[in-house]
Amino acid sequence: MKKRSRILPGIVFLLVIFLLSGFQKTYEREWPEQAKQLLTQRFDELVEARLNRCAMQAVQKARHDVDSLLISYQRLVEIDTFKLAPRPSKPLKPQFRSETDSLGVKPLLRDSQTELNEYEFNNSYRH
Repeated sequence: MKKRSRILPGIVFLLVIFLLSGFQKTYEREWPEQAKQLLTQRFDELVEARLNRCAMQAVQKARHDVDSLLISYQRLVEIDTFKLAPRPSKPLKPQFRSETDSLGVKPLLRDSQTELNEYEFNNSYRH
């Protein structure tokens, strides 16, 4: 059993080396001139298509932005804040009614003029 366990890894190692040595050879291919021309032509077509697509996207974005600006400018023109606002109408005068007291109220502090008048009134009959 021990011999077999040593032989199997050796065989696998040799097989791996053999396979790797066979893949080291590279062959250069000579492309025909017509294939080179077709390849460059196709590459140029793809680049041109990509550029055209990007240009169309840029134009569509620019159109959208310009349309948005024009619409917002038109709304600003309609709502012109620089014009004078119309003068508001005069408010009506309020109906003012003075409230009348239903109760007679005596003042807490007497006025000096009232005291003087009462004093003169009372003293004028004594003479």
